[in-house]
Amino acid sequence: DYENPADEGEREAEQQRQAEEVAAFEAYKARETARLVRERRVLERQAKALLKVPDRKEREEVEALRRELEAARADGKAKESRWRLAAERLHRQVASSQAEVGELKEEVRILERARLGTAWLPGPSQTWVPAGPPAP
Repeated sequence: DYENPADEGEREAEQQRQAEEVAAFEAYKARETARLVRERRVLERQAKALLKVPDRKEREEVEALRRELEAARADGKAKESRWRLAAERLHRQVASSQAEVGELKEEVRILERARLGTAWLPGPSQTWVPAGPPAP
C-alpha cells in the first residue's frame, strides 16, 4: 500500500480537525452540564419555596387563629379594665371604711370619757376638764 504524502497531510489535518472537534464538544458538554446543574438547583429552590407557600386551607386556618387571638386579646383587655375599676372601687371603699372607723373610734373615746366623768372640751387651751354640772 503506497501512501501519497499529500494523503498523509490530509490525514493529519483530518485527525487534527477531529481532535479539535472532540475538544470543542467536550468544552460544550462541560458548559452544558454546568448550566443544567445550575438550572436544577434553581428549580429545586423554587420547588422548596412552593412547598413553603401555605395552601388555601392553611391560610384559612391561620386567619381563624388570628381572629381567635384578637378576640382573646380584646376579652383580656375588657377583663383587665373591669378588674382595674373594681380594684379602684374597693380601694375607695377601704379608705372610706378606714376613715369611718377612725371617726367611730374617736366617738367611742369621747363617749367613754363622758361615761367616766371627763370630757374633751375643745377650746383655746385644749385641756381635759371634769364633766359635771355646768358652773353657775
